[in-house]
Amino acid sequence: MIVFCDDCNEGYHQYCHKPAIDKEYIDVPDKEWRCVRCEAERNGEAVPELPAPETEESAVPTPAEATENLVPGTDLSAEEVWSPQCTETSHSVLTNTVLAT
Repeated sequence: MIVFCDDCNEGYHQYCHKPAIDKEYIDVPDKEWRCVRCEAERNGEAVPELPAPETEESAVPTPAEATENLVPGTDLSAEEVWSPQCTETSHSVLTNTVLAT
């Protein structure tokens, strides 16, 4: 599930955001959620560095490329959910892929 920050409006995959986004933010659509960067900024803490978004068109996969190695997630264990495919994909690429399909 993609969740959008109520401050910066960036989209993040529920399990790829660190820390993972609690299910309550999915179940309650009007519940406000802030990404780790906006939450830190709001609390006067150091804002964590995130990887720069990929800007080259070739870096954004086509829907077919993005989904060719995917498997249904209903039967995944916690370890499989946190697999490299999830944790190494930037949230911007994931969001663009979801919005493109």
